[in-house]
Amino acid sequence: MTKLLDDVTAMLPLSTKERTGEVLYEYLTSRTGTIEKLSNSDKAVDALRAQNLAKLFSIIERFSQVCRYDRVPWFIDYLDALIEAGDNPPMGEADWDEDAVNVLTIHQAKGLEFPIVFLVGLVAGRFPSIHRRDPIPLPDELVKDLLTTSDFHLQEERRLFYVGMTRAKEDLYLTSAQDYGGKRPRKPSLFVSEALDLPPAQIKVLKGSPLATITRHGKAKPSPATPIEEELVLLPRGKAVLELSHQKIDDYLTCPMKYRYIHILKVPIRQHHAVIYGYAIHQAIKLYNMNRIAGRKTAVTDLKEIFRKTWHTEGFLTRHHEELR
Repeated sequence: MTKLLDDVTAMLPLSTKERTGEVLYEYLTSRTGTIEKLSNSDKAVDALRAQNLAKLFSIIERFSQVCRYDRVPWFIDYLDALIEAGDNPPMGEADWDEDAVNVLTIHQAKGLEFPIVFLVGLVAGRFPSIHRRDPIPLPDELVKDLLTTSDFHLQEERRLFYVGMTRAKEDLYLTSAQDYGGKRPRKPSLFVSEALDLPPAQIKVLKGSPLATITRHGKAKPSPATPIEEELVLLPRGKAVLELSHQKIDDYLTCPMKYRYIHILKVPIRQHHAVIYGYAIHQAIKLYNMNRIAGRKTAVTDLKEIFRKTWHTEGFLTRHHEELR
């Protein structure tokens, strides 16, 4: 708690005068050292954490492009609005071909297939879930479906259940339990009986023995399997086309690890203001030369527009410092 209070005290003044990305970057570098720890780690889990942080910075960048005041309180409101609207950005991309257990929601699993799939928590009240009012209700005159609201919700849940089942290529397990912490035992989902083409009364509940219940709380025995060695992969695996640029090649020749964390894991790196200025100038000159090669004239207003679009406020010490550029 003391560490939390110290962090809040230190970062609060910064959050009132610096952009959201600057505040978060300062916290992850100076206060916690998270960026350095992830950069120096060769563990797969840290690589995934770095990807997740990169995704958060991407959300912040989108926010900074549309907001009037790029400050932490406004970003929190923006993030809350995204979550309330149902935006759930996926976590860092995993290697779905890796021999490992992938825990996904059915929405996240759309378009994917696995040899073995477990659908869990298939009980009434959870799947299908209890109908909740649509956060953005449609006017009655726009709803052409003759189904009632409850029937429509049930059909949507049934379609989702079908998506979950069809993710399995070889084996599919449908599981549920009677006890989820409530006062009454739970009944299996009606979707299970529909999928098995059996009346609900014929679906038997398997009960564990009292001894098995007791031993489940004991210390697990070590697995005789050979431990998995984590491998440091500098380049992406798979059959995807590797797209290179002058900057990517230069980064790789400078340091393969630098290439990995910038271009593969996309670890956020604070850019110098000179780089921001140079990039904007480069894009304007590029537009001029491309038009000249094509025999077209370039208006000064077009050059200013491309300069403005590629300009970012990142790296400047103050607003006055940025205006001097």
